[in-house]
Amino acid sequence: MFAGAAMVSTLNAPSTQGGLDAEAWRFGLLHQLNLPIWAEFLIALLALDFSAQYLAHVLLHRYTWLWKLHIVHHSDRHVDASTRTRLHPLDFLLREVIAWTVVAALGIPIVYYTRSAG
Repeated sequence: MFAGAAMVSTLNAPSTQGGLDAEAWRFGLLHQLNLPIWAEFLIALLALDFSAQYLAHVLLHRYTWLWKLHIVHHSDRHVDASTRTRLHPLDFLLREVIAWTVVAALGIPIVYYTRSAG
């Protein structure tokens, strides 16, 4: 948990401290469009939901080697609040790699991207 918090604080550090904050460095597609904050947030939300949730889920079902990771999530006999958190570590990692790739490509402010357990 501490390592994750340290990584996020490093990535969100101002550019004068060597961080990778897209806001400070002004990279990514969203910075080229100069949109109002509500439109930027909506695009970020839709892009992250489509890529890290829908697209990742389709890939996890489509390819046998990924399904073997994802079956942990579907092994729950009683669907409840904990079902969402029942993931193989590599399933989680795939979703995170996709999400962080979208964050970097679009220049989504890191404060828009948070992971919750539920």
